[in-house]
This record gives sequence, structure tokens and C-alpha cells, in this order.
Amino acid sequence: MKRTDLLSIISPLPPSVGGHIMLEANGKTITATSSNESVSVSLSTTYDDKPFSICPNQEKLKAALIGLTGDVVKLAVGESLTVTAKGQRTVQCASRDSFPKVAGVKGDAVIIDGAGLKQAIMFVRGAAYAGIDKPMIAGVHINGRDVVASNGHSMRLIEIAESLPTVTLPSASAVLLARVIPDGEVAVRADERRIQLSWPSGSVITGLAPVGFPAVYRRLLSDWSGEALSFAADELSRAVSAVSAFTDGKTRPIYINCGKDVTLSCADAVEPLDMVSMKSAPRKILLAGVLLAEMLGAYGKEDVAVTLKPGDTDPLMFKDAAGRMGILLPMRQ
Repeated sequence: MKRTDLLSIISPLPPSVGGHIMLEANGKTITATSSNESVSVSLSTTYDDKPFSICPNQEKLKAALIGLTGDVVKLAVGESLTVTAKGQRTVQCASRDSFPKVAGVKGDAVIIDGAGLKQAIMFVRGAAYAGIDKPMIAGVHINGRDVVASNGHSMRLIEIAESLPTVTLPSASAVLLARVIPDGEVAVRADERRIQLSWPSGSVITGLAPVGFPAVYRRLLSDWSGEALSFAADELSRAVSAVSAFTDGKTRPIYINCGKDVTLSCADAVEPLDMVSMKSAPRKILLAGVLLAEMLGAYGKEDVAVTLKPGDTDPLMFKDAAGRMGILLPMRQ
């Protein structure tokens, strides 16, 4: 089989329990499965050789496929797995009985567009709280069509086309899903503890975070009153980076100075935002430059409308043509 085809189902797998994965062939396909205490992932590709089932060392098999040269590899299965191309590698294996068996999630499936969910997770994941002391906002929350994440200072939300059960994905599981789910149809099943996403060449079963996301998030995103200014996200991000370079500290605090002209500033730098003027009362808004840069980075090069509310402690609201929404809270002055 092609070396790159086998590598394509080995490389995305998360670390497996005991350092060994399950590798199974049925004469038509070959499936690699990784399983640990939080997630089980199976990925398949075509394979028209003899059936087998074996548990090779995960890192050694990956190293063998990366290190060997040649387009085609041959697999010889015994007590160990021998991988041959222009060179040869022998990968030690564990007993198949030691590999954990994970039951699938039962219930009716919701069929979704994998590309839509993947793009949604990639947009919101940077705002997800990564610590362990605020379980109410940890991870990526899915509620119907909403996919949302927050770290307590910023929040991002996007709607997907299909409605899903209300679940909260641990951040690591959300990142994994964005990496492995395909662009086509994906079947989703969920219960109180786990969620399973399946497609013809793979599946992911992951545990869920035990605490739900606060329902208040929708109220925060319901009021878009204020003055909206339109920017190319990458150009505004460039200005933020230019000013933040002259600040210190973990958050890189900068001001948005709103008046006839709008500028970004800190003690040692001022950057005008060209072609921007405000009709509302002048004010200064103090923001964490790091969080502002992260928010703008999520929008890439798209035009984004930034809504500035009347008060200097009111949140900044972000929205693009695709409906991707964000909130950024100012810092205390």
C-alpha cells in the first residue's frame, strides 16, 4: 500500500493508552484505532491484502512510516510488525487483549455537514477557557445550532446549519474533531456522557465536560446598538500588533481613542486608523491587546464590523458577513 495512505490514518491519532494502537485489516480496508481515558478515534483507508489484527507501538510505527523512503510499503505481521519499503523497520507490538474496547454511543443520529462544524470549532476554539478553575466556561459549547466558547474576557459564536444536542466538548477534544472530521456528511450521536461522530472512513467518541455553558451568552449577543465601524480584520490586526509592540505585560494593554479620528495608542505609540471617524461622543476604551489580536486573527482577512457602544466599559461587538460573532470586554481603567 502507499506509505502516505497509511501515514494519513496514523498521524492524526491522539496518544493511545499504553502507547499502542489497534491496527486491523479486513481485506478491503485497514483501520487504525487510538483509545485513551477521554477519547477513541478510528481512521480507515483502502487495503487489499490479507486480513490481520495487531497492536503496534504508536510512535515507532509513525517514525517508521516517516523515516522510510519509497512510495510503497509492505506489512508483515507476526509477533511484531515489519514495515518494508527501500529500508525496513520492525515495530514491537502489545497483546490485543490489552487494548481497551470502547462501545459506540446509542441513539438516533443527526446528519450534519462536517465542514460546517469543523469551521465553527476552528473559529471559536481560541476563545475557550483552558484552565480548570472555571468549569462553567471551559471547552466548546454546542447548543442547537450555536457553537460558542468564552474565556470570561472574550467570547465567539457561530451558527451551523443543523441543530445538535446540547453538549460541551473539552477543548482538547474540540481541537481533535476539527483536525480529523471530513467535509462531507457526518453522523452525530450523543448521550449524557459522550458524543460520537461517524463517517464512512472513521469515527470519534469523546467524553463530554460535565458542566453546561451559561445560557446568558445569547442575551449578551442580542444588543447590537451603537456605532459600527468596518475594517479589514488583517489590517486592523496589523495596527494592533504595531502598537502592542510598545507595551509591556501579559495582556499588552492598548487604547482605542474614539472621536473625529480613531486611533490606537499606548504610552509610546499612536497609530491612526485610516478612513475612520466617529459620530458619537469621544471616549477612550482600554483593551487587552493580546485578546484583541486573537479576536481579529479568528476572522482572517475578512471585513469585520466592530460595534462600539456608548460607554467606555461596554463590550466591543464583532461580526462579519458570514455571521461569525464575537465580544471583547474592556479592561478596567
